[in-house]
Amino acid sequence: MTGSASYAAAISTPNGAVRQPTIVATKISDPDLRSSLEDNQKPPRPQRPGAGIRSRTSYFRSLGKKAEKDKGGREGVVEERRSGQYPRVEHQPNTGNPDENVYVLTLKITDSLARPMNEMREKYFPKHLNRTPAHLTLFHALPHSQLETMQSDLSQLSANTSPFEVTTGSPFRMRLGVGVNVDHGYQTMKDVHQQLKSQWLPFLSEQDAGGFRPHWTVMNKVNQEKEVDHAFEAVRSDLSENMREGQALGLDLWLYDFGKWKWINEYSFGEPQNTLSKTRSNRGEGFVASKNDFPGLGEQTPGGAAEKRPAIILVGGFGTRLRPLTLTYPKPLVEFANKPMIQHQIEALAAAGVTDVVLAVNYRPEIMAEALKTYEVQYNVKITFSVETEPLGTAGPLKLAEAILGKDESPFFVLNADVTCDYPFKQLADFHKQHGNEGTIVVTKVEEPSKYGVVVHQPNHPSKIERFVEKPVEFVGNRINAGIYILNPSVLSRIELRPTSIEQETFPALVKDGQLHSFDLEGFWMDVGQPKDFLSGTCLYLSSLSRKNSSLLTPTSEPFVYGGNVLIDPSAKIGKNCRIGPNVTIGPDVVVGDGVRLQRCVILKNSRIKDHAWVKSTIVGWNSTVGKWARLENVTVLGDDVSIGDEVYVNGGSVLPHKSIKQNVDTPSIIM
Repeated sequence: MTGSASYAAAISTPNGAVRQPTIVATKISDPDLRSSLEDNQKPPRPQRPGAGIRSRTSYFRSLGKKAEKDKGGREGVVEERRSGQYPRVEHQPNTGNPDENVYVLTLKITDSLARPMNEMREKYFPKHLNRTPAHLTLFHALPHSQLETMQSDLSQLSANTSPFEVTTGSPFRMRLGVGVNVDHGYQTMKDVHQQLKSQWLPFLSEQDAGGFRPHWTVMNKVNQEKEVDHAFEAVRSDLSENMREGQALGLDLWLYDFGKWKWINEYSFGEPQNTLSKTRSNRGEGFVASKNDFPGLGEQTPGGAAEKRPAIILVGGFGTRLRPLTLTYPKPLVEFANKPMIQHQIEALAAAGVTDVVLAVNYRPEIMAEALKTYEVQYNVKITFSVETEPLGTAGPLKLAEAILGKDESPFFVLNADVTCDYPFKQLADFHKQHGNEGTIVVTKVEEPSKYGVVVHQPNHPSKIERFVEKPVEFVGNRINAGIYILNPSVLSRIELRPTSIEQETFPALVKDGQLHSFDLEGFWMDVGQPKDFLSGTCLYLSSLSRKNSSLLTPTSEPFVYGGNVLIDPSAKIGKNCRIGPNVTIGPDVVVGDGVRLQRCVILKNSRIKDHAWVKSTIVGWNSTVGKWARLENVTVLGDDVSIGDEVYVNGGSVLPHKSIKQNVDTPSIIM
């Protein structure tokens, strides 16, 4: 063994997942420590009680070095530090008993979050000091003597805790580095920590018994202030443009042995409810929840449609593109034209004879359960959650729900939860039956096909697909995938239970075998997954209602309707001398003051627009207030319970929930 030692061993867990390698100290120069490692013996632990880490002064004195004071008054070995010749002390968490092994408890998160945070740490943490991957630590030094008690407590707590969303928050300066706060999941982490802390307080170390701030450390042990400043600004810029997100799946317990983290056990959080029918894949787990998982769901009312046909709606994850609205409700429950998006789709599916609807989700299904009970009764359908503990792409969810989608020979519908259009399910089913092949995708015409993946048909065949061309430079067609399909159950045999893309893997295989057709969509279409498209989709939807002379629209004879295409809930109150329209939706219990001008906007439930406010190209979130003479425009989005002051101007602002804005926002920005 040389003077430089490193260890990197992949740890396989009971479910087959490979954990991050563990890395121990490099440049071990102390003969006592080096020989201890070479003999595979437990190295000597520091003797100071409490946190158990010797000061630099006492450590260097023990090596026969004389500690000095540098100009800033800090203790250290100045010359040796400058030359890099002195040995670095490995961090040694300790419970006060130097002979007792200690354990570290961390939050287990999905790879979608763990990987980018570790990449960030590897980028900014000094490479020769970076011992472990990025992690979220709850406790640093748990004593071996209490292991049995701790494991029992962890098992009980994890069984009663559901997986929860975790996202990156703002970075912060540390004395010698940079940390990143937890945003979503912060309070849940605090609650988990507090519950365990209250049970374990008698045997916690001084550090673990103190305050708790959930965060990642992405840089530390850097004495150059300019380098820390540079890293802080870089991390802040990175996170402002690309927030990282994932889920907390449980807790990991590690044995700490002089730098090495040896994995001991995983305590998986309980699923949203108690009874789960699990399916394991080689990349993670998911489950299809039965009606017992969400009481009241799946209790089919009599008198269903004659032709039974299932469908799956790809709801997906956190809805980050539609924030700040999805910080309050899951994306499917955000009202589109005064009705949750998911309700529009279930209503259209039920009208086409669908009796079983699967919702493929990986975020907060328990929040949706209550609303969906009503839809089951209202539309006479059975609704089942298929919950992914790790995102499975656009094809993996179909395989996960195979027990429902493939239970008979009936073709099943697939649709993206972000898509709004005149859903052509009946016509699509008839067309699919006529050509007799395995799959049909709905296509829509666009004006700028170079921005999309274009569908190209076989020569002399109006519907059979020959190939897909991604963002073509030269014109090859103007039809694109509209995110709605009908597939035979045989297609499920082409899909593996892993993160899979239906567009990039499944459809090309069907095309190769001559089994995929397209169906032209008539009328409007829009992916409403982000605010500007949500507003555009609202305009298209209202125009569609107008062409149908729908009674849902507020009559143009009303004195406040200006330009038509206005949809107002009957419970809303409209003041005097208002001009509303075109393309406006106003939700339940909204109060609009006198002299208000509304155009191309969405006003959600229980909001208030005060006198003479001017609102255009804006989404006003639930329970929000827009002040007198305020002006909002240019795709401004207010989250839940936002207050805009009197005479305030907001130009393209995205305001997070529960904020009060009293000064102008002159340029598009996120107000946190």
